[in-house]
Amino acid sequence: MGRGTDLPGRANDPATGTDRPRHRLPIPLQGDAVRRLCAAGRVPAKAGEQEGRTVIKNDYEAEYRKVREQAQTEGYRETRRMHPKIERKLGELVRHHGQRRARYRGREKVRSQAVLTGWVVNIKRMVCLVISKALAAVATLPVRAELGGT
Repeated sequence: MGRGTDLPGRANDPATGTDRPRHRLPIPLQGDAVRRLCAAGRVPAKAGEQEGRTVIKNDYEAEYRKVREQAQTEGYRETRRMHPKIERKLGELVRHHGQRRARYRGREKVRSQAVLTGWVVNIKRMVCLVISKALAAVATLPVRAELGGT
């Protein structure tokens, strides 16, 4: 097992490179006693220690807090508003234009396939925008109906 990261209930301490327990009980308890005490929210202490639980925060708590704070900013909200539009285009590339797998081998060939496919999708989008604007302009023109009588 690699440096203890696979062990249940243990965490790798980045400072020392060793394992440490995620949680500790002050005295060894067995079975129902542990279950009853944990359900009550208290763990008995060793002689001379304060009664209670020992809680160890995640090693990455500072990074988590930083990301949570960043997620509250207006810039992040704007990014999340734009995200569905981008994902829609990427989904189109994957579903309809063969971007799930590369057709060629080698980075340059794969990159050229991605660039050409991106150009095609962008040109297709520009054509659709031009057509929709033209149709909207035609729809605003006055229509003159002539009824011809014979």
